[in-house]
Formats: sequence, C-alpha cells, structure tokens
Amino acid sequence: MTAAPIKVEFLLVRVEDKEDSVWDVCIFGHQAVLKAFEKVYNGHYIEKSLFEDKPMIVIPEFPNEHHAEVWKEYWMEAFNDPDNACKSCPTVTQLFDTIGAHIMENKKKI
Repeated sequence: MTAAPIKVEFLLVRVEDKEDSVWDVCIFGHQAVLKAFEKVYNGHYIEKSLFEDKPMIVIPEFPNEHHAEVWKEYWMEAFNDPDNACKSCPTVTQLFDTIGAHIMENKKKI
C-alpha cells in the first residue's frame, strides 16, 4: 500500500534583530504533523496564528535564508512521497513515527 502525500505548507519568515537577521520556518498542516514538529524540533506551537487563525508551528532561528530553504525543501520532498523518504535518517523516522502515534492516539479518543 502506497502512502498518500501529506499536505503541509511552509512559509519562510525573516526575523530582524539588532545586529543580524535569522530565518524562521512556519509550518501549517494536520495537527499530528504540527505536534510532531513541536516534539522532534522543539518548535513553538501557535494555536491561532495571524494566518487565518490557522494553527502553526514555528521552527526558529535558521542562520540564513538558504539554510531555511534547503530544510523546507527536504521536508516538502519527504511529505510528498513518504514511502521514499529517507528511512535511514533518524529524524525522518522519528517525525513520521510521532505523526503516526499522534493519529493513533486521537483515533482511540473517538
């Protein structure tokens, strides 16, 4: 059975600071995806964002736009084709396992 692509949206945000600027990555998607990023990357969960009150997770402080963009592209590819995502990468495995566990936990509550 082939896993369907997981719908996730990413937004890069430049954060101005006194001396330097850093880049945050905002992620919008299914609650299980957001909670997984919160756990695996210690992201900041926001229940009602400025973006149409949608929940989001913020992965903060990438040192530059290129780093943030490459990270975003990596995860976009993984979510577009979960069956062929890097299964040997412990972070990918942990994130997908956490998503699955969160979905199963919510099914038990129903």
